[in-house]
Amino acid sequence: MEEDVAAAAAHHPAFTEALAPWEDGQRVPIRPDTFEWWYFDTILDDGSTCVVNFLTKADTGKIGPLTPSIQFNISRPDGTYQQFLHSYPADTFSASTDECNVSIGPNWVHGNLREYRLHAEGNGITADLIFADLVPGWRLGPALTPEQAAAQSLGWQPIIPSGTVHGTLTYDGREHHVTGTCYHDHQWGHISPTRTGPLYDYWYWGRAHVGDYSTVFAEIVPKPGTTAELERVFMLARGNRILTVNPTPLTVSAIQDRAASNGTRYPGHMELDWHSDNKKVQIRLTNPAIIANFGTYLRFLSDIELRVDDGERLSTGSGKAIWEVLHLT
Repeated sequence: MEEDVAAAAAHHPAFTEALAPWEDGQRVPIRPDTFEWWYFDTILDDGSTCVVNFLTKADTGKIGPLTPSIQFNISRPDGTYQQFLHSYPADTFSASTDECNVSIGPNWVHGNLREYRLHAEGNGITADLIFADLVPGWRLGPALTPEQAAAQSLGWQPIIPSGTVHGTLTYDGREHHVTGTCYHDHQWGHISPTRTGPLYDYWYWGRAHVGDYSTVFAEIVPKPGTTAELERVFMLARGNRILTVNPTPLTVSAIQDRAASNGTRYPGHMELDWHSDNKKVQIRLTNPAIIANFGTYLRFLSDIELRVDDGERLSTGSGKAIWEVLHLT
């Protein structure tokens, strides 16, 4: 599977890594029927994690005014976690349309597709982190105008599919210097005023860096009786080269056989298989530990086993993955 960017583009003719900084700026107008968020996560070498999400609305599924919000959690090396979800006055929100430069209350992030600096605080926890890309951001299809983006039910732009991070986390009254791997994406969308309920039932999303490989995966499951279709995302990269972004051969096997303390169900393990010609990728996620619980939205740190067979060479590895389940009903 030693494909290069040209081969990845052959799988998706609309694939490109030629992003412009404005693509990580504010993408949709601030309106009652739009939403947007900038998501950042880290898996750290000391066993801790940190996730920060900058949102224009706390509830992205409902029509309503600008309610800029921060979703922030840190899990300690022992697995215990602390989280923070807070909405700020509308006049504390600002976002550039030229680049990623977002402020919500005392929280902010700015960057240029390659490097980002982030500050978040609340509920006795603080993050001051610097993100740098390893795998470049990409998209499928043309860059959309604000009005085109605002017509999408859900737009997604991976900006740092895999990278490195360093900085400090403050929790339990102490500052901790941290290093590790990171991820950043950007999402936006439109809430239809005529829709009586969600189009989708739930989604799984996750990412990991295992040895030389990085992967991003997702499955968005439609709600029965709607016109929505099953959607999947899959990326595999080796080093800084994207090998494929073709989700068509991906299958996801998961049974939601566990429940969080609030009753939200999730799978105790997941199997992902990707087959194309004589190339195979197998991912096994086990031992999920909850690192954030925002009601119907659960985030996990789990063990991952990755197996890549390119038809000539077999590579295997294990490590940690961040993944999530969001129930949209």
